[in-house]
Amino acid sequence: MRRVYYIYGISVVTNPMMLHGMAFSISLGIFAELVHVASIINNLLEMKVSGVPQFIWNAFARGEVLTIAMVGVMIFTALSVQWKIVMPQLRRLQLV
Repeated sequence: MRRVYYIYGISVVTNPMMLHGMAFSISLGIFAELVHVASIINNLLEMKVSGVPQFIWNAFARGEVLTIAMVGVMIFTALSVQWKIVMPQLRRLQLV
């Protein structure tokens, strides 16, 4: 019976959606430790609307490599999860 539990546990852990969730949550945790999100939002709200793109560009251009990498991992996992959800439905409808 132990083998059945091991196989079930391995199948749950190696599920692609589980791996995406783990990657997203780990990168979110690291990002939250490196960046104080509340101060970014406060600074963003104090700016004029025309200065927001420049603020975002400066934040990424002067950011730490690890912070930028974690944002990249979060964006990649969010988009790939959407891709994994939408593509099977499109294939089922024979649109792809």
